[in-house]
Amino acid sequence: MKKWINDIDSQLLEIRNQYGHTYYQGFKTGKLNTDILKDLADQQNALFSTPSIVEKTEQILAKTGNISSITSETQRKASLLLKLLKQEEVEKSLPLVMAKSKILQAENAFVPSIDDKQQGYSKRREILSQCKDRKKRYDAYFSLQPLLQSIERESHDLIQLANEASAKIGYSNYFDFCLSQDDINSNQLENDIENALIATEESYKNLLEFSRQEIGTNRIEMFDFQLVNAKLLKEADRQFTRKSKISDLKKTLNSLAINLDELPVSIEVIDSPNAGTCFVLGSNDIRLTLGSEAGYFGHYVAFHEFGHALHYSLQPQSALLRDNGICMETMADFFANMLTDSEWLSEYTSMTEKEINNYLEMKKLVDSYRVRTMIRDTTFEFEIFKCPGESFEKIWSNLNKKIMGVSSDKAIWSPFSVYRPAYTKNYVYSHFLSKQLAEISKNKFGIQGKKRKAMLSLFERITTPGNMTQFKERIKSIGIDLDQLKVNISL
Repeated sequence: MKKWINDIDSQLLEIRNQYGHTYYQGFKTGKLNTDILKDLADQQNALFSTPSIVEKTEQILAKTGNISSITSETQRKASLLLKLLKQEEVEKSLPLVMAKSKILQAENAFVPSIDDKQQGYSKRREILSQCKDRKKRYDAYFSLQPLLQSIERESHDLIQLANEASAKIGYSNYFDFCLSQDDINSNQLENDIENALIATEESYKNLLEFSRQEIGTNRIEMFDFQLVNAKLLKEADRQFTRKSKISDLKKTLNSLAINLDELPVSIEVIDSPNAGTCFVLGSNDIRLTLGSEAGYFGHYVAFHEFGHALHYSLQPQSALLRDNGICMETMADFFANMLTDSEWLSEYTSMTEKEINNYLEMKKLVDSYRVRTMIRDTTFEFEIFKCPGESFEKIWSNLNKKIMGVSSDKAIWSPFSVYRPAYTKNYVYSHFLSKQLAEISKNKFGIQGKKRKAMLSLFERITTPGNMTQFKERIKSIGIDLDQLKVNISL
């Protein structure tokens, strides 16, 4: 049985790596090869249709009779394989596979146009964060509307297909099914979101007031926030812009006795919808794509994406035992939290202690905005799958008013919310969990001058075993209870 499930695991890992290669090429070139995606979906479906696969998997688990007490690698793989078989049952239909790929293909190929000229995503982000011309920021923000209009019908079709498939195995909708794959239910998510809103309320109110003063109007729009956030982090941005994000990353890694050039990680700067992405093409081939952004944001993206790469490089060579979701985003943010460590800032910037403290206070306001946008988008995902056929614009605008306190007659929703529902919530959890990890690393394991090495030690302790045990159990062993997120939750 051990050899049998390991063979399944190896074949699945190869398919996953091929998926990574295909998505990477599509992301880089803007041309996603849907024929290859269809072929890979067929290969995975054939693998999961292996005769007696369910029976053999259940036989492995029957040796204990209690899934929660599984300790051996073979039995843990069996429990995770059963979960994947359920996922395949929902997601294997060709129409659903093609609906997702069409939306992703459209997103990859789209280039935002501003002032009747194709500008690209990096330029769009630059205008939103630096341009004082409000009309130009308006045009940049809404430059995504042609993309959203072009994929809205396919998005509604995808929702219907995914909900129908989820209903066949007892779920009310596809969003709830995706949540279950992360061992979270909608009641827990709603409670955690409510606690996150409470935790960010004061800072966000302060941000809104600062924004009104800075922009010079009581009617703040979504296209104003990036400029305001840049103003709040102006001194830190000035410090970070002086230096290359890659150089600072390499120097930081050298202080941890890690040579970036010796890792199976390559870094490219490209224009894309995301400011940064990590693709796994194989155990010795991890690709990071970064936007051209400089300043704090550019550094954060580089450190966050490298956190993913480091995580993958430490994982077991197993598709079944590979971490995902909340764990991946939390550990990436945990690594990026070095950029808010006073010791790191004293060494890598020329900011004074007073300037560092001011930067950390201002960053709380910026973080309140980021967390609330993630809450809005997570709730948007929940609503569009709960209410199929409802207007995206109406749902998004209502949520934007409720959560962000900003009225908008046009909606700029993310295609990601449609083809990867229930993933955005991971960024909400990771923001708070990574900060708790940083505090534990500093207070329990770190001493002055060695905090970074303590961080790396804790990072390795959590990630190296992979998904042999649930992430919530791994962090519970060091004092963090995911089921009690409201305890010690703060910006």
